[in-house]
Amino acid sequence: MGHFLDNRTGYLRTNTFTISGKNPQLYMDARVSPLSLSYYGFCLGNGNYTISLHFAEIVFTKDRTYSSLGRRLFDVYIQGQRVLNDFNIEDEAGGVNIGIIKTFSAAVTDNTVDICFYFKHFSWDL
Repeated sequence: MGHFLDNRTGYLRTNTFTISGKNPQLYMDARVSPLSLSYYGFCLGNGNYTISLHFAEIVFTKDRTYSSLGRRLFDVYIQGQRVLNDFNIEDEAGGVNIGIIKTFSAAVTDNTVDICFYFKHFSWDL
């Protein structure tokens, strides 16, 4: 789990539904951005790591409100390598408010891991 070191207003959405399964607290907030999001892990020992990314579509929930009538696609990069292309959380999880975990291997050679999410496409689902 990371910490968001900025003003939460405008950048975070909070889930109003309960997601079943292990660790539902992981799916309570979502960072949002029109372009990209980056996460960094500093001061790591060099070596191979297993990275588990937890996803749940809690923003575009098809509840027919103006803020949720859409879907989004994005690419995910770990250590500069694309690991997910045109990723759609809802499609991968089989619906909204369903947690899904994607696991990847990454080599750390400079004591830092970087994970980037690049917005690809948004469309309205009217």
